[in-house]
Amino acid sequence: MALQSLLYTGLWMLAAALFPILALFVWRRRPAPGVRSFVLLMLCLGWWAMAEGITAASADLGTALFWAKSQYLPLVIAPVAWLAFVLRYARDGRRLTRRESALLAIEPAITVLLVWTNEAHGLMWSHTGLAWTGTFWRLRLTYGTWFWVNLAYSYAVVALGAALLMQAWLRTRHEHRGQAAYILIAALLPCTAGIAYVVWPGLGSAALVVALLQFEGIVAWVLICLGLFELRPVADYAVMAQMEDGVVVLDAEKRVVDLNPAAQKLLGSRATTMIGRPAAEAFSAFPELIRHCQSEAEWQDELVLQRGNTEQHFDIRCSPLLSDFGQTVGCLLVIHDITALKRADEALSESEEKYRNVVERANDGIAVIRDGLVQYANPRLAEITGYGVEEMVGTPYTTYIWPEKLDQVAERYRRRMAGEDVPAIYETTIRHKNGTPLAVEFNAGLVMYEGQSADLVLVRDITERKRLEAEIEQRRQYLERVLASAPDAIVTLDNQQRVVEWNPGAQKLFGYSVEEARGQNIDDLVAGSSAKTYEEATALTRQVLAGQPVPPTEAIRYRKDGTPVDVMVAGSPILIGGEFTGVVAVYTDITERKQAEEQLQASLREKEMLVKEVHHRVKNNLQVISSLLYLQSLKAEERGASGILQDSRNQVRSMALVHEKLYGSQDLSRIDFGEYLSSLTTSLLQLHGAASGAIDVQVDVDDVQLSVDLAIPCGLIINELVSNSLKHAFTGRDTGEIVVGFYAHGDTFVLSVSDNGVGVADEVDVHETESLGLQLVNTLVEQLDGTMDVEGYTGTRFTITFPARQR
Repeated sequence: MALQSLLYTGLWMLAAALFPILALFVWRRRPAPGVRSFVLLMLCLGWWAMAEGITAASADLGTALFWAKSQYLPLVIAPVAWLAFVLRYARDGRRLTRRESALLAIEPAITVLLVWTNEAHGLMWSHTGLAWTGTFWRLRLTYGTWFWVNLAYSYAVVALGAALLMQAWLRTRHEHRGQAAYILIAALLPCTAGIAYVVWPGLGSAALVVALLQFEGIVAWVLICLGLFELRPVADYAVMAQMEDGVVVLDAEKRVVDLNPAAQKLLGSRATTMIGRPAAEAFSAFPELIRHCQSEAEWQDELVLQRGNTEQHFDIRCSPLLSDFGQTVGCLLVIHDITALKRADEALSESEEKYRNVVERANDGIAVIRDGLVQYANPRLAEITGYGVEEMVGTPYTTYIWPEKLDQVAERYRRRMAGEDVPAIYETTIRHKNGTPLAVEFNAGLVMYEGQSADLVLVRDITERKRLEAEIEQRRQYLERVLASAPDAIVTLDNQQRVVEWNPGAQKLFGYSVEEARGQNIDDLVAGSSAKTYEEATALTRQVLAGQPVPPTEAIRYRKDGTPVDVMVAGSPILIGGEFTGVVAVYTDITERKQAEEQLQASLREKEMLVKEVHHRVKNNLQVISSLLYLQSLKAEERGASGILQDSRNQVRSMALVHEKLYGSQDLSRIDFGEYLSSLTTSLLQLHGAASGAIDVQVDVDDVQLSVDLAIPCGLIINELVSNSLKHAFTGRDTGEIVVGFYAHGDTFVLSVSDNGVGVADEVDVHETESLGLQLVNTLVEQLDGTMDVEGYTGTRFTITFPARQR
């Protein structure tokens, strides 16, 4: 029984010893992809085999349990190492990233921690003990929950690696599938035996050690006989298959050994028909290629191959393949299709011609500067500077820079050529051939010129622009001075009614500084807290923001200290290119004017009262005179004297009536002449009532306002003419009609008095009469600068015409 135990333990130790040997053998193949992860896998398996062997040889529980725990560190590392190896071997040398490695290490780290602390929780083994198998003592374990979690995780990682390896096996070619197949079989052997070990510990343990020995044998076969880590066929073929360039491998006898899909497509033949054939036969359709293949040295050439009616251009590079002893064992052809590149070169040549035409005809000057010299100059640059193109090429660029600007331009050129970030566009001054300065704008940047880095400079003549800028600046300064010196408050607003500009006049009027006002809502700033004032202010603002100008409008606004101020506000929209951009508002302080107006109104009211009082007293005095004349007429013994006194009384009453109307009028300078005539004729009828009860007097007057200077003469004339008609026109008649008219015709007034009485005798000349009344009428007509016409055929009609405006 001791011999059997020794044999079982010896097998584990043998397996443990072979793994480091395999690791050492592989380590010598570094830095081939996958070597490090494969070595780590071998060492982990070797450690595990050694620990398992010691565990099997232990006769006490403590020793067996210690070595059983020590197995878990290599056991949890081995699946991750296996996955890392498969990725490097079958996935074009792909590595696990740090993030992927960290995620894969979480479960193994937890497992190792739980293994060494199992007595506290029992998650790995709930019960432990030694069982006699009839041959030796075996560690017996009742597995806990986490054991199964770890087992599932480990087999999942191994299965993922196996799936990737299977995928590589399916996609690689048949002559390279051996390595992948053997590695896959080798990996499945211990995995299958491991499941048996968990299910049937006694039988499975023996099967597991045998599977490990078989695994080692297969791995050794793949390493030695199939050249694992030497040719790396799976990953290499995957890389070749994905290459866009054609790759052809020839052996020493110039036979085709291998070619990738890109080469098959370029050469128009499948691999099965070309592999093994001499190059002369395989490339019979391309004799130029055959000739180059005979050379043993490394070469590169550009070949044109005829494919039907089209030509294809290829860049072909041939590199010899050397053995470890430096002998040539074949060559590698890399075929790169440059047909598209050649066509692009042709298109580029055409494009260069087009661009050359553009550059030659450009409106800006163009210069290429390299090593401080002008390498190229277009005709426009020659036109700007006054030099010829031939004169400029090959000369230092500093020749054309104005001396005061030379340091600036040279510094930027130096920094740009050194690769530093400097402004590309800037203004400077160059020197014209005639010695005068010329303002220009440089737009510079690095370009490749004839294979070397150079400075491409676009030169734009900005003389006219500078002149316009100077004019604009002068206008700006002029407007600033106007705004600064304007006594009114001038404010500009944006389309959100926020203050943009605030001149000194506004600062003086409202008390806010520019900094305080700028950006504020104008109505919130100066409209005050009164709801009515604020509503009126916002209404005006909305009007001008809608594009409608606000005419000068009296309003009340408020200063910073809250005191109101009377202003005249006007606003206009600002349109630039037909687009509304803001508002300009002007506030004029009218406080003094308002005060002056109030004083003037008060003075006018006083004067009106005084004038009314004068008219009132004149009227009273005239009425006193009228009364005196009346009393005198009563005492007159002669009838003629009484009539004269009565006529004088009527004349005085007509003048008194004017002052009476003025006294009652709102306008002390004018009276309503129609109303005056109605009152005057009524008064005359009353005075002659005894003799004129049946006389009808009609008044036909335009709506006319007359001044005192016109009203009194006209009233006196009408008084005389109507009185004459009442006294003389209707002698011997009971009835009659008198018509008084006053009309305005442009700048002329027409006064007419007519009756249907007996008329004027033919021998009577009204212009040369001894009648005191008619003499007065003639005098008054002359005073009015007028003329008088008399018609006396059917009654009598006096027509007086005079200008409306007196001298």
